[in-house]
Amino acid sequence: MGKQYTAEFKYMKWITLLFLFQVSNQSSAFELPPTFNATYLIKKYGSTVAKTTLTLKKKDAQISYTSSSKADGLAAIFTSDTINETSTLKLADNHRPPYLLEYHYSRKTKPEKNQTIKTTWHENNLASIISHYKNTDTQFSEPHPVWDKLSIQLALINDIKSAKKHDILNYKVIDKNSIKDYKFEYLDDETINVHNHNYHTKKLKRIHASGKRTTIMWLATDLENLPIAIEQHKDKDINWRMELQDINIKAN
Repeated sequence: MGKQYTAEFKYMKWITLLFLFQVSNQSSAFELPPTFNATYLIKKYGSTVAKTTLTLKKKDAQISYTSSSKADGLAAIFTSDTINETSTLKLADNHRPPYLLEYHYSRKTKPEKNQTIKTTWHENNLASIISHYKNTDTQFSEPHPVWDKLSIQLALINDIKSAKKHDILNYKVIDKNSIKDYKFEYLDDETINVHNHNYHTKKLKRIHASGKRTTIMWLATDLENLPIAIEQHKDKDINWRMELQDINIKAN
């Protein structure tokens, strides 16, 4: 049982893997959400296995977006694993998407999977990128905008506002030591109940490249398009579910 919960803890990476989107017809003005702090619980087979906290901070032109995940509930008996991520970005002029500066990922029990990304931006809006993963440095270039697996959430929160139902959402994301394309479909608008509160949401679906998993997520329009719930389906069964526990949004 201990091995099962240790293995399932890797799914706390939902917070960086499940928000990899880009709207094909993005709005002309990029707008960050207000600073916030949100906590989510992840459940598997009806039991809480992990807790994740997201925090967005802004100071002058710099953006700091962090995710901290740890085993919780019954799973905490079997593992003390933690995952920490930080994205640092710079606001762009003319309401364009922000520039990714750095990304750091660390995992307590698997340090060999730690990752660091650093970018240098040039006048032609082309980024020189160095990604360090599994003791290997990889260098490549990509035009603006480009995202890491955490900061992509900020793009989604903004872009979903201008998306239409059944739009395909695409992003360029630095995933390990390469640039990958991720595609999601905006399915519909839906009202769901979380902790006895009804939320108006936008429902999206991602089919993973392997075809073995599908991720469904609900973004709350009355909470700045932040995620309210996420489900991952494997072989047509619910593999795990995430729900918002509490949130503190500060006015701009």
